[in-house]
Amino acid sequence: MYIHYAIGKIEFGGFGVITYHSKINNLWKFDMVLKYIENYHGLNHFYHIGWYFPKNHYQKVKDPLSNSILEFKDNNNLSVNTWCSFVATEIRVSNIEIDLILRMFSSSEITAGQQHPLSQVGSTLERQLDNAIFSPNLLVKTRNITTLHNLSGSNRNREVSGAYSFKGYDAVDKPNILIIDDILTTGASMREIARAINETQPNCNIYHFTILKTFDKNFDPYGVPNTEIYYCESLEYQEGGLLNGAESNYINDSAFDDDIPF
Repeated sequence: MYIHYAIGKIEFGGFGVITYHSKINNLWKFDMVLKYIENYHGLNHFYHIGWYFPKNHYQKVKDPLSNSILEFKDNNNLSVNTWCSFVATEIRVSNIEIDLILRMFSSSEITAGQQHPLSQVGSTLERQLDNAIFSPNLLVKTRNITTLHNLSGSNRNREVSGAYSFKGYDAVDKPNILIIDDILTTGASMREIARAINETQPNCNIYHFTILKTFDKNFDPYGVPNTEIYYCESLEYQEGGLLNGAESNYINDSAFDDDIPF
């Protein structure tokens, strides 16, 4: 079941009308767009901001957010700063109480590099959340893994099985642990990390967060995803008026013909 934390109203077309808004760099948004799923592919307490549309599967979808998250992964400075601020705002106003923040590792990482974009997100969250500590090196990758991009869901599960261990966190009796990611597709790596945490520290609460979740037409609500968020290089805004010049996604029925290998 989806719970959308969205406030305000959008009339979507070439223009948008936003009643409540804020602006972070080139992203204009509702007061909250964080989404919660009670259980997604075995991940309890799962949160995400929007959807990712891979170009090789959704060629007819024009979605600037998907482009922006790829720039984030490439460590583009503007995209990293934008998403750090955006994520910190969403998590902070959600009132989720977090004690420890961990992040996903890229397939090539054995330890968590400080310059990785997700490390910058974790550090931003640590600064903006009360009592939260970002300590990614409590998570240990025990071996190299192959890039998961072209693997099916079952092959991803096999590839990451047993690839992580957790050192434990004893500063709090029953810690609330947040795992952060940039794009989640099958959830194989995040489930493996949750397994490692529970094996070492079963007395904890785990929250799973990804910036964008790969769109799954068999699960996700049909409509025009990501329309709570407008991307625009420059525009003039007046309260209750039009966001003139906002670049938004374009989706039609045939855009959803292809399947993602979950």
